[in-house]
Amino acid sequence: MIGLRRKVEYFRRYRHILSVLFKYGFGHVVEKLNVEYYIESGKKILKIKSKEGKEQKLKGAERLKLAFEELGPTFIKFGQILSTRPDLIPMDYIEQLKELQDKIEPIEFGEIEEILNLNYGEDYKKVFKKVEKEVLGSASIGQVHKALLNDGTEVVIKVKKPDTDHIVELDISILYNIAVIIEKKIPELAYYNPVKLVNEFSKSIKKEMDFTLEGKNNDIIRMNFKKFKNFKVPKIYWDYTNEDILVMEFVKGKKLYDVLDGNLENGEFLAKLGANIFLKQILEDGFFHADPHPGNIFLVGKDTIVFIDYGMVGTLDEEAQENMAEILEGIVLKDIVKILNAFKNFDTLPDDLNERALKSEMRELLEKYYNTSLKNINIGKLIYEMSNIVIKYKIYVPADFFLMGKTLMTIDGIGRALYPDFDMIEVAKPFVKKLLIRKLSPERVGKKMLKSIKNYDNFFEGFPINMGVLFEKLKKDKIGIEIKSKDVKEFNATIDKTINKLSTSIIIAAIIIGSSMLIQSRTGFSIHGYSILGISGFVIAGFFGMVLVIDTFKS
Repeated sequence: MIGLRRKVEYFRRYRHILSVLFKYGFGHVVEKLNVEYYIESGKKILKIKSKEGKEQKLKGAERLKLAFEELGPTFIKFGQILSTRPDLIPMDYIEQLKELQDKIEPIEFGEIEEILNLNYGEDYKKVFKKVEKEVLGSASIGQVHKALLNDGTEVVIKVKKPDTDHIVELDISILYNIAVIIEKKIPELAYYNPVKLVNEFSKSIKKEMDFTLEGKNNDIIRMNFKKFKNFKVPKIYWDYTNEDILVMEFVKGKKLYDVLDGNLENGEFLAKLGANIFLKQILEDGFFHADPHPGNIFLVGKDTIVFIDYGMVGTLDEEAQENMAEILEGIVLKDIVKILNAFKNFDTLPDDLNERALKSEMRELLEKYYNTSLKNINIGKLIYEMSNIVIKYKIYVPADFFLMGKTLMTIDGIGRALYPDFDMIEVAKPFVKKLLIRKLSPERVGKKMLKSIKNYDNFFEGFPINMGVLFEKLKKDKIGIEIKSKDVKEFNATIDKTINKLSTSIIIAAIIIGSSMLIQSRTGFSIHGYSILGISGFVIAGFFGMVLVIDTFKS
């Protein structure tokens, strides 16, 4: 019986989705899907609505936004994710979809009480002295209320709405089915890999539905900023938090939304503070709040900023951070080669890369910005547009890099609203300088060397097996190879030279790593705080390195 009910529900929802797509002028896509069993009601709606409404006269991007809004929570979230992916959809669609607001009518307080009782036993009042009926916020997944713990502590509780897991699971299964059909039947859309996109979205929204993960994200950023002044992250009350309910400290402040138009006396200070907070998250910590709209930012007193809602976060590894620093430096220096090299570091270049065309397109974009002052450049938007050009040439850029671009774009916009002369690039310069120094530090060089040594180790470890496989294939295919004695001697000599150079390189790398450790340990005899042995190691490594380079050029 449950299986039958689920099928009926599935078909009904599928029909509704297709009907809405018809209504907003995407019938040509639906018809290509060739799912006649679900389309019947959709065609009827199309005939009625097309006569009545003006929906189909709007641009495609506007129509898609309206369709997602009508289809509800899952599709609103899907649209928000798409708005961070210029590698998948055009910029006019991104501009529309990023306006999607996850604001849903609140459910009755009685339903909230049922969920509280379900999670805390028969009577939730054993935990909370009071839960206010007034709704502080209502989104697709959760609803927020103010409450008092039994010890009198003011808290905020975020409660997952009933049936959310079921509704999202149903919509994702339908989206997955549509994605599979698109890959099979619509080649021009299959290029965007819709199945992979739906799988990524599924992982993302399921993370947001687990409130313990949001709490952990909150605590990571709280720990990263424990010594930072004028920025606060709310405390999570873990004794009362689970997958369905998040209990956190109540923030006594004003939403940034409410003060943006207030001509704040310290607008410049707040703009720079907000930028410093996010640049630290992105370029130092590599773990950042990815949804910093003004509704998620509070002003406490005159000089303290508080962020809430850590459901969506992004991550950047050390290499991505350093690439970002190179890009920012390239923008300041107007160095297109430096910018392109940083993007190329993300991926192996395609064989058919048209580098001249890529440079030309990038130069054309940057010239638009170079005719104005650096402070007038929205750095997030520029990075977004540069990334969009790079992916056209099949150079992969990580999804979180786009998320970072969107985040910087938002922070830049908020900064300018607080202080019209706000200059994000000026605020970013110290972070960029620090990253570029880190890139050349003995510790970072040592790590890279160690990684190279491991790669060499893996290569030599697998070399006998790989050679055995190769000779086995040669034997089976009966491929004959004639080698003369002279050739063998020359070949052996070349191999000997190569192995000698490789051995020398490994020894040099080992000396550099050891010297780096000695310098960092600051033990034994030293000059200005640097180990004499460590410095000697670098000198020896430098000498052998020069010999190796000269020998390589000679050969």
